[in-house]
Amino acid sequence: MLRRRRGRYVARTRDRKGKRIWLGTFDTAEEATRRYDSETRRLRGPSAITNFPAMSDDRVPLPAPSLHAVDEHSFAADES
Repeated sequence: MLRRRRGRYVARTRDRKGKRIWLGTFDTAEEATRRYDSETRRLRGPSAITNFPAMSDDRVPLPAPSLHAVDEHSFAADES
């Protein structure tokens, strides 16, 4: 997870082929982490290693940006 200069948190992950998947920006670190966990479980199944344990209320709606794979160059400007 990456924190932007304006205080928002970025969530992103990688698929099984190594492509980055953008999950969105969030107001809190917990929102970003829970979005990451949700997507990780979707991609890797219920035995995926996550930050929070799976719970029955995991379906709490979070902002759902469109997911798309992106190339390495699109993150270079974000990280500098």
